[in-house]
Amino acid sequence: MSRSNAITGAALRHLRSLYDSGGVAGLTDAELLDRFAADPDEADFAALVDRHGPMVLATCRGVLRDPHDADDAFQATFLVLARRSGSLRVAGGSVGGWLHGVALRVDARARAERARRSSREGTATVPVEVADVDDRARRVDLLDAVHVEIGRLPSRCRGPVVLCYLEGRTHAQAAAALGRGEATVRRRLAEARELLKARLGRRGLAPAAGLAALLGTHRASAEVRESLATATARAARSLALGRGAVGASASALALAGGVFRAALLARLRATGVAALALGAATWLGIAGAGDLRAGGGPQPEAASRTAASPPTPERPPTANVRPDREPEGPLPSDRSGEGVVRLGGRVVAPDGRPVAGAAVRAILYKPVGGIDEARPDTASRGDGSFTIAVPEGYDIESVPGPAGRALTLLATAEGYGPGWEEIPDRSDAPAEATIRLAVDDVPITGRVVDLEGRPVAGARVRSNTLFRPGDGDALDAWLAAARERGRGPWDGLEGVPFERSWATDADGRFRLDGLGRERLAELILTGPGIAASHLFAMTRDVPAVRAPDPNRVAAPPVVYHGARLDHAAAPAKPIVGVVRDRDTGVPLAGVTIRGRAYEPNNLASAPGVETLSDAEGRYELTGLTRADRYTLFVWPGADRPYPNAILVAEATTPAHQPVPFGIGLARGVVIRGRVTDAATGAPAPAVVSYFASRENPHVDDYPGFRGAISLEPRAETERDGSFALVGLPGRGLLAARSASTRYPRGDGADAIGGLDATNGTFDTVPGTCYSQFYHRIVPVEVASGADAITRDIAFRRGGSVSITAVAPDGEPLDGVRYEIMTDRRFVAPGEVESGSLVIDNLQPGHRRHLILWHPGRGLVGSLLLSGDEHGAMTLGLGPWGVVAGRLVDEDDRLRRGVHLRIIGGEFDPGRGFSTEEFHPDADGRFRIEGLVPGLRYDTYAVHEGRGPLGTAFEDVVVGPGEVKEVGDVVIEPEAP
Repeated sequence: MSRSNAITGAALRHLRSLYDSGGVAGLTDAELLDRFAADPDEADFAALVDRHGPMVLATCRGVLRDPHDADDAFQATFLVLARRSGSLRVAGGSVGGWLHGVALRVDARARAERARRSSREGTATVPVEVADVDDRARRVDLLDAVHVEIGRLPSRCRGPVVLCYLEGRTHAQAAAALGRGEATVRRRLAEARELLKARLGRRGLAPAAGLAALLGTHRASAEVRESLATATARAARSLALGRGAVGASASALALAGGVFRAALLARLRATGVAALALGAATWLGIAGAGDLRAGGGPQPEAASRTAASPPTPERPPTANVRPDREPEGPLPSDRSGEGVVRLGGRVVAPDGRPVAGAAVRAILYKPVGGIDEARPDTASRGDGSFTIAVPEGYDIESVPGPAGRALTLLATAEGYGPGWEEIPDRSDAPAEATIRLAVDDVPITGRVVDLEGRPVAGARVRSNTLFRPGDGDALDAWLAAARERGRGPWDGLEGVPFERSWATDADGRFRLDGLGRERLAELILTGPGIAASHLFAMTRDVPAVRAPDPNRVAAPPVVYHGARLDHAAAPAKPIVGVVRDRDTGVPLAGVTIRGRAYEPNNLASAPGVETLSDAEGRYELTGLTRADRYTLFVWPGADRPYPNAILVAEATTPAHQPVPFGIGLARGVVIRGRVTDAATGAPAPAVVSYFASRENPHVDDYPGFRGAISLEPRAETERDGSFALVGLPGRGLLAARSASTRYPRGDGADAIGGLDATNGTFDTVPGTCYSQFYHRIVPVEVASGADAITRDIAFRRGGSVSITAVAPDGEPLDGVRYEIMTDRRFVAPGEVESGSLVIDNLQPGHRRHLILWHPGRGLVGSLLLSGDEHGAMTLGLGPWGVVAGRLVDEDDRLRRGVHLRIIGGEFDPGRGFSTEEFHPDADGRFRIEGLVPGLRYDTYAVHEGRGPLGTAFEDVVVGPGEVKEVGDVVIEPEAP
């Protein structure tokens, strides 16, 4: 429970007196940020605003001409800080230098926006005396230049300048805040003055009365109004709690969102994440805000309100799906004919003894509709053996590379924790699986109470996913990685869908057994009158562990509870209404609706918050926490001619009274067709998606469609290749994915207008269409007023080439690893255990860059394919090159928790690329192996759990067998 809810002006004045007398003065910025991230408290953030607000406001006023723009920029700067509170790490514990850098970025965006507005509106200037204009212009230009140049100082100098010159602290206070000696602070201030003098001189500017005097005078004029400070602290807390930045101006919200998104995109470009589709960094989990509109059409009896929302970056609605990655979910199976495959195996106890009567089920991962789980359809025999039938062609073929996971066999038995085994083998060579059950002697117990401490009876605690360490290990190694590097459950643990439900008793208590020892359970808690909660708990008796959220930047920490889980549930606020056809008013039954408290940068529905409309179209969505606005996710169903939608509902009722919100859905156009192989005419299993052109004038006739990012209409083909999905009138695209490696990616994209050739994308809604994720793309043009159209899709086979890697002596090599980059910057890694690498989806005119290496023998080679090759080729590998060095920070201290990644964002045959990560040893020494002699390499440093830090080295070229020593590589603190 939060320590406080709001801070009044009087409380802020009291806080300042406490600060001056030492109440919170003993807390560093880092400590205040940690407290705020763990439990958003307005007083903690108000202390940061009070401490650094005058500096931030002085910076904003020094760059911006308009005082209102400066106030908006001030708020935006602190909103970025609130958003980053859970992940930001600052040198020496002071956030002042970081805030100054953010303020400059916000100011630049505010100034650009002001210029655009003036240009659009033809804003006239007010006549003033020329001398006054010249004097003010010179002063503003000087202050602007000084702030910009301070922002460009090395971080070792920037921190002391911000604290001493911009915040007016003494050398002793600055040294304490930075964790340095006073002599060091004075030395770095002197260095900064020389640098600023030289740089300002080159601009033809110099402060007449000295830098310190200029900034001191300006700082004294930048007192933060109490109302501005209070509103900013309140908005920061509201933002951290996921309720939107209540109290912040619309301009401040737009500025903060723009700066935050620009920083993320800059990091992506720097690390080449857009190219490394199979190696995307897990630190990018933030989802973009949609162009969200409230539901149109007939409303229920109680009035609903329409929400105006900010513009949308192209981001998907779930934390685990990203637009720079291939759409989540496996590809469809490449099935041939009817029938099933029978798999055999054994179920054994933890000690290896056979277990009779264990229930065994098959879990298949489908591209549409999620998981297809066959409930127990077989049981183990007396000797533990079993036979289970699964659909023929259960496997997935990734492109290119080995088969991926498609099937898991799960076994459960009384008195044991479940066991499971993944079955990645081809369906024509089924595997014999041994499923080992787990010891079950550590149940998860706990109690659910409301915020007043009263027990909640009848609440349901439902397990959603169960995780285990690999090879029967304990959770210790993963817990350490989660705590130190923000490693999530899917990174280092093996997970399986496992649904069981337990109820709380009259005292609110529950006991979860049957999970197994050393397991992590993902839990969903729901109940009458309480908000749904998403929790993690371990089957081991340890204190709770707080760790950075691996799926969202600047999110509050994730809590991994031990086997004792007591939870205080917040009260719920329901949303009620009727789902209708927008034009006819006819109620629509069976529509799925999910929700979450509105966050501008989060489009993931809250777990456990879901309902269906009844026969009269009525729905009641329960389990939502109290908020000012809510995001609703609407799935009409595959058999309905309505596209998916994401809408925003305003909380129009007080306290926890239900929010009325009617949903009006506009009828779309049914698009039917067949997907076939162009060479044979046979059905080709596929998943087909629909995208509308962003400029399609009909898009805005469909409420919530534009913002339904990654919820584009999608269908899996039937056995005869047929499909049906819902599109819109006007211009759009159909994009089909296949399971087979024989079809080239992006086929057909070049012939369609609007393709961005640099990254292979189309400007579409509800999300960007990435051509490299699909094997055939065809345009559709739907006439206005049409109810249905037919559009068939034919996959065209690509050329095929076989590549054999040989050693310098001509001996063919087995165990060769490879990475392939296409000219659309899609990178795929893989391994050839024996024989040759076969690439059977070549396209004339589309180049590919291959790098092959043999780890055991230190050999490497590269090859550029034009797309016209066919038959067999041989590639000779030679000794690879190595780059070695040591990672340090600006004070020659080792950088901990940092690894290196090779940048490879552009298609350049003269530049090397890799999805590998290179981790330094305990002494900070790194060794980057496998480099192709003659190619240029750039490397970026990434802090595990918090993202990129900066470039380690650029344009390094090595020779055959060369070990190039680059010495100490200085990595500066994380930039905003």
